[in-house]
Amino acid sequence: MTLKRMVPIIISLIISSSSLAYSEQPIDVLQVPVNRIVKILQDPQFKNNVNRKLQQKQLREVIDGIFNFELIARGTIDRYDWDKFTPQQRTEFTKLFSEFISNVYFNKIQGDYTDVKVAYLGQEIRSDSSARVKTVVLRESGEIPIDYSMKLINGKWWVYNVFVEGPSLLGNYRDEHKRILMKGSYTDLIEQLKKKIEAQKSKK
Repeated sequence: MTLKRMVPIIISLIISSSSLAYSEQPIDVLQVPVNRIVKILQDPQFKNNVNRKLQQKQLREVIDGIFNFELIARGTIDRYDWDKFTPQQRTEFTKLFSEFISNVYFNKIQGDYTDVKVAYLGQEIRSDSSARVKTVVLRESGEIPIDYSMKLINGKWWVYNVFVEGPSLLGNYRDEHKRILMKGSYTDLIEQLKKKIEAQKSKK
């Protein structure tokens, strides 16, 4: 290959490597909302679980900007079953499951976080559009490792799963939903989900 033919290739490699170096990294994208979550948890007005609902409202506003609930919801449904859902059913399920999984997440992180700090341990780039960011919540009572699985969609990194102290927040929901759909219908799945949300509300 002549030097003349190699020049465009070299230039394209330089441009692509430069854009990769200066593009937003998942760990950088995650830090802003996570730091915001910590500030909400540390807010004195929420000490000793006072104004818990208001705190959850503020937390939800933050995670809505970084959690991709459609991807999260779809990840708990077998692809064959998801393809059978109508657009309306997908929207309804995503809305309900996002409420349910948010409550699960809140229950794990809410509490007395006066002296909490978050350490960002690093990121594992698994592909051009997939990464896992490792963090640890530092408290006087101990450390809580929290990892975030992230996916690049239309130029933005989104969280689609969270691992708190090892287990995934989504956990066995895929198997559970599959069993419900094998024995019943979409309506049965929605009814089960609504019952879980009502049970969450009764414990607040």
